Amino acid sequence: MIGAVAVAAAGLLLLIASLAGTRTRAAPLDGEGTGSDPRIETCTMVAGLPIFDTHPGDGVTKTVYFNNISGGVITATFAVSGTPALVFIVDDAFDAPMDIYTSSLAQASFVVTYAIANTHTTQSGVTYTAMNADLNQTSITIDYVRDVAAPVVTVTAPSEAFGAPFVVSWEAVDPSPGSGVFASYTVVYRQDDGTWKSWLPSTTLTESTFLSATVDHTYTFSVTVYDQVDNRGEGSAVTQVGRYRTYLPLVMNSWVWWYEFDVYEPNDKIFQAYGPLTSTQVYTAYIWDATDVDDYYHFTPATTGTVQMTLTNIAVGVDYDLYIYYHDGAQYQVVGQSNGSGNQDEGVAFAPVANEKYYIRIHPYSGSSHQPYRLTVTYD
Repeated sequence: MIGAVAVAAAGLLLLIASLAGTRTRAAPLDGEGTGSDPRIETCTMVAGLPIFDTHPGDGVTKTVYFNNISGGVITATFAVSGTPALVFIVDDAFDAPMDIYTSSLAQASFVVTYAIANTHTTQSGVTYTAMNADLNQTSITIDYVRDVAAPVVTVTAPSEAFGAPFVVSWEAVDPSPGSGVFASYTVVYRQDDGTWKSWLPSTTLTESTFLSATVDHTYTFSVTVYDQVDNRGEGSAVTQVGRYRTYLPLVMNSWVWWYEFDVYEPNDKIFQAYGPLTSTQVYTAYIWDATDVDDYYHFTPATTGTVQMTLTNIAVGVDYDLYIYYHDGAQYQVVGQSNGSGNQDEGVAFAPVANEKYYIRIHPYSGSSHQPYRLTVTYD
């Protein structure tokens, strides 16, 4: 028995050595195989990880994109026909060396499985060759391209809108090399810092008119898309929705002439709070007259590092107080305050909750002035 195995092995080595003198038929295939004898009829790909086969199920020379972030396998099944005995020769790829399969049948399926690790890169020009008993051969070539680049998603929405509706648009670009074809988009939105809500759960549109906005709120739009090997891309845009301003002769409207001096107005209500404030930047604004009842601002620290806040340059003869709030889900809670007498400087320091939105209120306890105050907040 051992002698028979040795003879068979020696015959196979002799067959491999004779390849240089074989007669070769050209590739690529036309979807029905190439050559008359032998023929590589089809090559079908399946995978235990995301792949994208540019010619699924046919025998055409392929580019196969694979995403190996988490590893897995790719299995290629080749349907081959020809004069027995058939020999199928697989080029080396990934960690698999060149391999040779044989069959005594005129029609055979040869299954080639590759283990894909997250360190594997593109494998170009991997050749598969069929040879028949008359030493005629034909081959196809497959490029295995590693694609781990996420689609780049750009979302466009107006930074400000006065009422609804308004148009939101988006587009996605797949970096090269990439599988280049996208599945449908998922579009969600949220009002202010609320929960995300579905808008277009699965769409091939690249723009749509948003009808659900209400005034004095901020809307964030987030668009997600996957390429053909499940790389995830995401983009977002923000729109501040304000009230319509109608300018008519001798008719009162929401605009006040002195707003041109105070660029953060109107911010008399907490839902109108201006922000987010930039750490260490000095904000110069006014409590202009008796109609300017409060000024609100907001900021969101990313860490629990101490927040320092100062209110300075308060005019003589007036008294402004400083309050800090956050919303606990039911109501606004005071987390810090400074209410010194007269025009003395006000200051607050406190330890925040990271990523919590905080509101600053400057309250005119008494008086107003055309002298600007200066507000500074320092946070991480």
